[in-house]
Amino acid sequence: MKRIAVFTLLAFLLVSGFAAAQQVSIDVAPQEMKVEPFHLARFIATVSSSETEGGIYLFVTGSPSHWINMGTSYIDLPARKPVDVLVEFYPNDKPGTYYYTFYAQLTESPETAQSQTVKLVVSSGEDIFVKSHSIEKHGRSIDMQLGLLSEKKDGVTVDYSIVNSAGTTVATYTRTYFVEGAENVSQTIELSDDMVADTYTAVIKVKGTDYEFSKSFDIEPVRRIVKSEEEVSGLLYDEHRISISNDGNVVEKGYVVSSNVPTGFLVFSHEPDECSGGKCVWSVEKLNPDEDVNIVYRVEYWPLFAEGLMIAVLLGVFVFFARSRMGTPRITKTITHGKDGYTAVIEIRNPSRKITNVVVRDEVSPLFRLEDAFETLKPAVKHHESSTELVWSLPAIEPGDHRIIHYRLRPVVNGDLKVPKAYMRYATADGKKMRAESRELNLAA
Repeated sequence: MKRIAVFTLLAFLLVSGFAAAQQVSIDVAPQEMKVEPFHLARFIATVSSSETEGGIYLFVTGSPSHWINMGTSYIDLPARKPVDVLVEFYPNDKPGTYYYTFYAQLTESPETAQSQTVKLVVSSGEDIFVKSHSIEKHGRSIDMQLGLLSEKKDGVTVDYSIVNSAGTTVATYTRTYFVEGAENVSQTIELSDDMVADTYTAVIKVKGTDYEFSKSFDIEPVRRIVKSEEEVSGLLYDEHRISISNDGNVVEKGYVVSSNVPTGFLVFSHEPDECSGGKCVWSVEKLNPDEDVNIVYRVEYWPLFAEGLMIAVLLGVFVFFARSRMGTPRITKTITHGKDGYTAVIEIRNPSRKITNVVVRDEVSPLFRLEDAFETLKPAVKHHESSTELVWSLPAIEPGDHRIIHYRLRPVVNGDLKVPKAYMRYATADGKKMRAESRELNLAA
């Protein structure tokens, strides 16, 4: 008995649910429609119900929702016969395939809702449809594919491009295909090694339509700076070249280069930021990928050569004048002090050429008294108010001769006394008249 009761209850519930579900029905025609953009698509929703009270609520879901236009969404009951409701769609956006679902339900029993889905195909002017697409990155390449559909044989042009984060197109390919029915097309774009690290976007665009697909991908940064140095020797210089190249894909800023530099006269193509302790440092403001910069400096030897030449010239001049001076007749005067008093000694040396008409003049100041005691050559004595002048005349002095003239004098005052110079005039072998003089003396008497 219990089994019979349970079975009877289940059957009653099933029949009741089926009856409730049949209280409202909806049928939409056509099931599928194809239109071009900016053209109306009209669907008829036929709604009926066995109920005699209340009403039926009709609504449509799907996207884009702003395409939907319904004249009415409420039907009063009882409806003696099925009611037709016009639902219009105005597709003013991009082509494609869209699905919309029509619902009808009793206002007093929402659980009675019935639905039907329709297909709306918005085609392009060329009757080309994209049924699938894919963009994938594999290693250093981007693979892009399209699944195309055309009802008749028609040409379609597709742009494949790579765009960086700044919006600049770094690679692009344009392909034209003739499609009839379903066909898959593809394009592979190789990523060059000089592409900098960045976020890129792969774009597929079907020309003449609103079909456009994109996908972003990243190129990871690779930092690699290669530095090399070489030296070239010339006759009067050594040239050093430092090469820095950016083999990575990152823009390097403020890269610092250092090098040991020799001592000497240096000339730089790029002035270093700092040089100390035999090392110079340069800073490269910006180095783009696949870009290189050369820093050249020279060790110039011509300044050293010029300096050496100048020293040699000066040394030669010095030697010349030294030898010339050594070969020139000289006169010296000294005052010696002995037990017999003070003696003025005049020496004449002629190291080289013969000289003639030699006249030697000396002067005795009033601070001294001349004694008439000339042991050698006696001079001509001339007295003046301020001094006494002594003159010796010598006809000639041969090369290598050393003549000595001396006389005695006595200081008349004590103190630091100034002694006048001695002079000599003579003529050289070529008749040139010359003059020589001794140094001044001070005598502490």
